[in-house]
Amino acid sequence: MIEVLRNGTGALGGAVPRDRLMWEVERVADLVRRQQTPASPLAPAPAVDLAPLGALWPLTLDGADPADRAAPPAPAAGMESQLLQLAAELFRAPPNWWGRVMPGTYEATTAALHAASCEHPGAMVYCTADTVAVARAVSTAGMPAQLIATLPTGEMDYDDLARRLLTYGHRPAVIVANVGSTTSESVDDVTRIALLCRDLNVTRRWIHAHAPLSGLTLATLPTRARPGFDFADGADSIAIGGQEFLGTPMGSAILLAAPGDAHGSRTDESWALAFLPRSRHAHATVALWYMLRSLGLPGLRQIVETALDNARYAAASLNASGWPAWRHNHAVTVVMSTPAARVRHVWELAAVPGTSHLICTPALSRRDIDDVIAQLTGRTRRAHLTIVR
Repeated sequence: MIEVLRNGTGALGGAVPRDRLMWEVERVADLVRRQQTPASPLAPAPAVDLAPLGALWPLTLDGADPADRAAPPAPAAGMESQLLQLAAELFRAPPNWWGRVMPGTYEATTAALHAASCEHPGAMVYCTADTVAVARAVSTAGMPAQLIATLPTGEMDYDDLARRLLTYGHRPAVIVANVGSTTSESVDDVTRIALLCRDLNVTRRWIHAHAPLSGLTLATLPTRARPGFDFADGADSIAIGGQEFLGTPMGSAILLAAPGDAHGSRTDESWALAFLPRSRHAHATVALWYMLRSLGLPGLRQIVETALDNARYAAASLNASGWPAWRHNHAVTVVMSTPAARVRHVWELAAVPGTSHLICTPALSRRDIDDVIAQLTGRTRRAHLTIVR
């Protein structure tokens, strides 16, 4: 912990000499270097080299809200508009959509829940308990909620959802689909949820897709090869993370929402200003914009396919080494039996009771996977397996 600096003029004190400040900065940097060893490539890292953006990091880019027509445009406003348009096309948004770049998917999902509560006062939220960010968002929005049971795969139990919807049928329904759960990257199928609402005559409803990791990966796959999760599948809003897969150096997310129903409840983005944050974190916008514009759709598809190939390789290699592991077909996350604490620390592997998970981000190579397995099993690095699709 950094000590409180005092020089006799109160708790804050006067100006601290620069050499003392730099000593504190270097001390913290040294702690970080020692905790993050070179053998730990599993933490998210940028999928695209961001060095060309170096000149922008020291600058103050935050500015006026894009929806504030009276204020001068922020320097990065055009980038945000382009980024949202790219996302709208990628996630098949309907005409007249509105959106915003957010600090993270927790904030984006919180904003979506506020939007849903404005359109459907008195709504009941239905969600599973797998993702902490969703639980926090529901609590922040101050809405009543029903926790839906999950299947052994981690996916929502749709029979339990149907029972709860019938029980609380007198209230509007806000259903949060977990598009990439924390532990296994399971996906609640938005298509199935939308059809269930239709069959039960739940007309006052809002389906939100919370997709921190899986949003970008699923969007590149053929429709037949993935669960439904976007607007064409029945979603009313979606939150996609930028840090989780692409590795933006700061929290970033995109919130998109469909326009209102036939009664015109939602008209444009200005309708949402009451609950969306007014401050702008333009550095996150620039980083995410630069990554997606640099990759393009072909490049994004390529890095997703490489990540999926590596996930297949990791699961097969772990099982071949005698270490139980599995994954969903659409997932870049490999679930494994929890290793020893020393291995978890070196490789920064998250752990829940009995299991850990290895996320094959674009920064993770097959050599890294071999190194993980070598430490898990106490063996030397093994030859690559050939994975047959």
